[in-house]
Amino acid sequence: MTTTARVVLDLDHPRPNTPFIKIDGVDFTMLEAHLLPPLKSHRMLSYSRRLDVLVTKDTLTDEDQAELEGLPEKMCRLVLQAPDEVHAKLNDEQRMAIVSSFLRPEKG
Repeated sequence: MTTTARVVLDLDHPRPNTPFIKIDGVDFTMLEAHLLPPLKSHRMLSYSRRLDVLVTKDTLTDEDQAELEGLPEKMCRLVLQAPDEVHAKLNDEQRMAIVSSFLRPEKG
């Protein structure tokens, strides 16, 4: 009797339906929430909570403003697998669009 090995996970190839973000004509992988490693997941949750707190404040201190300005890049880097030079080209609106796509993926 011959048994054939069954591949249960192929790390050499992207999973079918892997979400991509197209930037300057190049596809970059966006992680999915259920595949985010625990530490990254914890960071994303912390950043999201902090973002909510800061955007609902009536008045921002200089420190709050600096922190708020840095959150879109931090959050985007957690979910978009792209080189530093790609991340550096993005503006905050693009970063938040990527983060929103991560937080609320389209059902396809």
